[in-house]
Amino acid sequence: MPATAIASPLRLLLLAGALLLPAGPSPAAPPPADPPEKLKAVVVDGAFSVETRLKAAVDLARAGPALLGDALVELGEKAKDPANLDFLVRYVCSEEVRHLRVLGAWAAWQTNPEGAAAAFLAAASAEDDKQAGRAVDAAGLILPLGKDRSLVPRLVEIATGPRVYPGIEAARALNRIAEPRLLRDIVAAAVQAVDNHVRKHLVWIVVDLEDEKGAARIFEGMKGKKGEEGENAKECWNIVLDRGSEPFTWRRTALKEVGDWWKKGRPPGGAVTVGIGDKGTQEKVGGWIKELEKEAPAWAGLVHATLHRIDLRTNKAAQIFDAKKKSLFIDAAEIARCETPWQGAYVLARDGCIALCAILGEPDTGHRGWEPAYFDIHSFYKTTKRNAGGLEEFVDKAIGGKPWPTGGE
Repeated sequence: MPATAIASPLRLLLLAGALLLPAGPSPAAPPPADPPEKLKAVVVDGAFSVETRLKAAVDLARAGPALLGDALVELGEKAKDPANLDFLVRYVCSEEVRHLRVLGAWAAWQTNPEGAAAAFLAAASAEDDKQAGRAVDAAGLILPLGKDRSLVPRLVEIATGPRVYPGIEAARALNRIAEPRLLRDIVAAAVQAVDNHVRKHLVWIVVDLEDEKGAARIFEGMKGKKGEEGENAKECWNIVLDRGSEPFTWRRTALKEVGDWWKKGRPPGGAVTVGIGDKGTQEKVGGWIKELEKEAPAWAGLVHATLHRIDLRTNKAAQIFDAKKKSLFIDAAEIARCETPWQGAYVLARDGCIALCAILGEPDTGHRGWEPAYFDIHSFYKTTKRNAGGLEEFVDKAIGGKPWPTGGE
């Protein structure tokens, strides 16, 4: 009998035995996610390390963004705790969705009214442009709530530096505290600015202070200077004549109201009413909201926090958002252009950024009002696993297309 014929039953027996042996250790299953309430408890508890609290905040932004907002308000209402200020500064700089950053800035101001703005400006030295810009934005929201103007030179330094997004936010911060005695510094900064996007925002401060005719006179008088200063003054003069923004009055102390807004100003239950009469369009826009909730919960939180209604745009006004009625107006053509739920979710996220500007009493029309929203919405691509390219290139392309209503320019 061949040896293989004898060995075969033996091999079968050995195989059967091997199958009965205990298997090796299975790959460990991922730990279950902490429930949102537990994450909230970690965020508000200064006994945890800053890193632990930051991780909890990131997880909570996905699992329950409204609870994260509640946690930030709770921190602002607590007794002063230095550990909270450090956490809040780092959290705000890392958070991509602005309504949560604004709540974090409010909590930081409540925690340390005298030192919060300086703490954020210290964080503006971050290498990452987005983190630096967010830090300056927070400082700018806080500064008008106090009388100390010792940080103005630092804002001017950032505005006249080479970084675009932090520079724009520095100009906006100067805008919130602008007064006649700062006019000379702001005019000089506009002429010295390295980037033309930043220069525009600085020139618009002069327009706010002096109106268009006064601003034109100031820069026209500087055009004759030799070299780069004269060329830049001419560019400033052209920006005024281009009428990219009419004089605007900022609601400077808007941050003071943010805690109450979070508690009382949001739509009941966070529900957004789609008030468009056509049933098919209602379902389409409703699908955008569902897509946003599924793909980017924190961005959905922005929409639920700012919008009470979504209506069809029928007028020619520059604004797309009625701050009194908390209603967003969308053009029928834009609804038609959105062929996928993601495209619609993008529109809602972008418009939520612009609506928040209106709620905070900031410019919300034209280049001046829409540009900050595009710096924010760039992060929406990463959240939804899409590639937007470089930050400045993305914003340049978006702003170059003048996507706002024509009344806003």
